[in-house]
Amino acid sequence: MRTENLLKNIFHYEEKIGVLTNMFSLFQHLTLRQNLHLIAALRGIEKSKIPGELKKVLKKVNFFNNLDRLPLEVSEKDRWKLRFAATLIGNPKIIFFEEADNGTTTL
Repeated sequence: MRTENLLKNIFHYEEKIGVLTNMFSLFQHLTLRQNLHLIAALRGIEKSKIPGELKKVLKKVNFFNNLDRLPLEVSEKDRWKLRFAATLIGNPKIIFFEEADNGTTTL
């Protein structure tokens, strides 16, 4: 019964979870801003609210430059910050880190 309940509400739970992995893939042909915009849309953020959501998560990770550059045009530190910002989109209640201390010194 409990598993059945979980499966019925899986999308409700998914919205509350963020995951930061080491192998997070960015679309190399999209700018950093476009990557974040796509992730926000996939997480169900309303189109009109995406710019505000991105501003909020980018402020949390102290990332303001290079948003209009491609992923391979920025440092690994900037790509890590972008992945972390993407994890924060939608204000998840729980965040899972593949390696909890990997890259955190960049913040």
